[in-house]
Amino acid sequence: MKRKGTAYGVRCRFALIPVVVAGIALTGAPTVQAQTVVEGTVEWARRASLGTPVTGVVARVAVAAGDRVESGQVLIALDPRRFDAAVAAAGARVTRLAPDLAEAQREFDRAGDMYDRTLISERDLELVRIALAQAEAGLAHAQAMLRIAEIERERSVVRAPFAGVVIVRRAEVGEVVNARVENVPLIELGDVSRLVARALLAPDALPGWSPGIDAAVLVAGRRIVGTIRHVSLEPVREVGGEGVHAVDVEFDPPADAGVLIGQRVEIERR
Repeated sequence: MKRKGTAYGVRCRFALIPVVVAGIALTGAPTVQAQTVVEGTVEWARRASLGTPVTGVVARVAVAAGDRVESGQVLIALDPRRFDAAVAAAGARVTRLAPDLAEAQREFDRAGDMYDRTLISERDLELVRIALAQAEAGLAHAQAMLRIAEIERERSVVRAPFAGVVIVRRAEVGEVVNARVENVPLIELGDVSRLVARALLAPDALPGWSPGIDAAVLVAGRRIVGTIRHVSLEPVREVGGEGVHAVDVEFDPPADAGVLIGQRVEIERR
């Protein structure tokens, strides 16, 4: 019985081999050829929604939709008077408390000398040390409040973080910006110096489309060289019941190319 069992097991193992091979030969799908030219859409490589985290009244709107701006340029400014007053008040408190700390330090130095000469007790010295610590803490708190007031004044002005074009403007002079309730973007800014051509590819078409590889964007009869910057690991949406992945080719559009956001283009992989 042992031999039969062994022989039977051997026959089973060898019998499986031609079945698997036959299965590969008969059912194996033809090799999918990765696409080297695909369709895509021009999108922003960098877009920022800008607002202010402080509450105030809009006093100045320096741009309109479609305007080109430089990095650091003022876009919107709130009424500065409340912020200037807060900085002045905090600064005045720092000025008032600074002499108190200096006096507390002198008193502690005197107490230390008297303690060394056994003229006061250790408890008396500890009380003076506590007074000094309170003076230090009071001045440090005042300085921190001054810094907060300065930061809020700085943030009451919305500046462009990079050179670009104003896509949307949602503020007018006189409007109240209530950051405590809702932080609504006041400006949408896009970087026109760097764009993305995005293609949506099925998983079978992804081989060869890898970050770092050169690619060309074909638009308006021109061929603009770019680089594949990103391939999404997960499907971004479904097309025809199948998930598709985003392939982003970043490129610098020439000023005279007239490339528009949403424009259909072709992308050629090298």
